[in-house]
Amino acid sequence: MIKKIVSILFIILFFTSCNDDFDIVKDYHEQLVVFLVLDNRADKQIIKIQKLQNDVGLNDNNKVLKDLSVRLIDTYGVAHYFKDTVLNGVNNFNVLFVDSLDLKEGTYSLFVNSGNKLYAWSNVTVRAPQLIYVSSFNEYYKINISKSASSRGVLVKNFVCFDRVDNGITTSDMMEIPSKFSVNGTDTTEIYPAVEKSDYSENKSIEVIIGYNAIVYTKQKIIIRYHIESKDIKKIKIFSFSYDWNLYEYIMSYKGYSDPYSVRLDRPNYSNIIFGNGVFGAIRVDSTEIKP
Repeated sequence: MIKKIVSILFIILFFTSCNDDFDIVKDYHEQLVVFLVLDNRADKQIIKIQKLQNDVGLNDNNKVLKDLSVRLIDTYGVAHYFKDTVLNGVNNFNVLFVDSLDLKEGTYSLFVNSGNKLYAWSNVTVRAPQLIYVSSFNEYYKINISKSASSRGVLVKNFVCFDRVDNGITTSDMMEIPSKFSVNGTDTTEIYPAVEKSDYSENKSIEVIIGYNAIVYTKQKIIIRYHIESKDIKKIKIFSFSYDWNLYEYIMSYKGYSDPYSVRLDRPNYSNIIFGNGVFGAIRVDSTEIKP
């Protein structure tokens, strides 16, 4: 008799629970989503923060945070506090900035607080300036760029710089030089550099070749498109981009979802934000110039 009563109670509880609405969201906790990339070129370092209700974006319960405190501790232990911008609240993001930040080589720590409820933090390493050496040969320029073990991704982009006139106003402009190109009648194929993975060798430099034929090809494109003369072409500018581990891994994670057939989430699956989600990374950009 007791066994029968227990069995009946189990059946009642089972079907009662099945009648409850299943809410996949309610078991998730709120968290901060943080995006900050330290950039040595920027006058202001911009951070975007959002409160996310769940871990997979199943509902749109994001709200602008009213009691947000964001501080960045630099490599010397000095605290820099972020301030609101006029973009605060656009697309449910808090957008804040900090200025007068002279990025130096070393470790930076980020701390984000929203009242006593939500908290997130992370670290990033900013690398030293890159040294760029250019050697000229018969048919090409060879570029050697120093790197450090803190670099995870590298990208070198080269541009022809020129002056053009629009409505009587002279404007400085530039066009990227392809790393490879081919011309077949009226069809032209151009290949441009992409971010590449760097090894951990402290002493190994990055070597890049710029062919004279690619420079001449780019010059001709500029002259035809903008109706300028050869004298208006001023110089070639070389940019070296160095990505830290966090930013490189984040970029590679969302590039993996770039095709329409991938099973994708609402954001990449890489994060270095403790107690939150997103990325805190660093990019170092250095440049040099040569006369064409």
